[in-house]
Amino acid sequence: MIRGLGVRYRIKELYYKPFACCRWVHPALEGVKEILESHAISHREIDRVIVHTFREAAALSRKPPRCTEEAQYNLAFPIAAFFWCSVVWVLWRFWRDWRIRRSAG
Repeated sequence: MIRGLGVRYRIKELYYKPFACCRWVHPALEGVKEILESHAISHREIDRVIVHTFREAAALSRKPPRCTEEAQYNLAFPIAAFFWCSVVWVLWRFWRDWRIRRSAG
């Protein structure tokens, strides 16, 4: 267990996900990030988003999520969250606020 301690650093072998959602959505989020960095655009100006992606990512849900887990494994929701606040780690907050607004009608 302690063999290699101070010699081999396992931190270099870890996998890092830059966004807190399904990895299959990350290329689309990188595209959104590039758009936001190169254009002064607000989420209020966006009518729709067209995503070209691979089959498995396209098969992810695009329905309004009922819980945070569904939000993470959704294609449309993380993209909307990123346009809304430029980060996905606040997905739970975006989901909660969206649910509150939706139920208020």
